[in-house]
Amino acid sequence: MNGLLVFAGALACGLVWIAIIAPLIANAFGVPNKFAFWRIDRQNQHLPRWQYIWFVGVFGWGTGMFLFNTVWGLLQWRILGDEKGHHGISFILGSLATWLILGMFFGYWSAPKEDGEA
Repeated sequence: MNGLLVFAGALACGLVWIAIIAPLIANAFGVPNKFAFWRIDRQNQHLPRWQYIWFVGVFGWGTGMFLFNTVWGLLQWRILGDEKGHHGISFILGSLATWLILGMFFGYWSAPKEDGEA
């Protein structure tokens, strides 16, 4: 049961970042970003491709997945006593770099097509 709570806590942390906090920060910097996952097929289609890749892919999804992964490991270590969940700074930085690169690919593949693109 504790394992399920650890997963739910990490999932909630990642989803709150992706759905609420990242769009709020993007809006503060002038990127007209929409919140949450309502109508995901049409959400943020108004953004230029490069803004979509960086703000939705890298900043939103990549950072959110990094938070999910890191919080899950931290909670496993603290609550469940799992020593595999406690990693050094090099592992955390490598994980951050990996998730940000994957976020760039996610943003590229999910970005709306610009006029003239096939």
